[in-house]
Amino acid sequence: MKKPLEKKRRIECAYYFSDPELNEIGADLARAQAALEQLRADKANNAKFYSSEIAAAEKKTSEIARKRRERYELRDIECEVLYIYPAGVKRIMRPDTAEIVLEEPISDEERQAEIPFDESGPKQ
Repeated sequence: MKKPLEKKRRIECAYYFSDPELNEIGADLARAQAALEQLRADKANNAKFYSSEIAAAEKKTSEIARKRRERYELRDIECEVLYIYPAGVKRIMRPDTAEIVLEEPISDEERQAEIPFDESGPKQ
């Protein structure tokens, strides 16, 4: 009579963990959960950072586009004040273009202009 064939084969079967193994798995789970929470916090912080960086880049791009589209920007330019006393107005003129950029009434304070005297007083 022939002997039965002895052959082995591996099959996935349920394996029940011992208490020490379960304790180790619990510790692994706690470490994995902490790492996941840290990754989520890092993502949120980076999202805030990049949102801020994107907003700054959008603002800069808009400013440059507006300059190109409108072909000018507002700048503080020292201008000359020209008093036209008979008309009661003063004109603000750009020295580089001689453009009158503003005309407004002379104030009461400006009407009381100082009269320059030398140290000895008025001339007789």
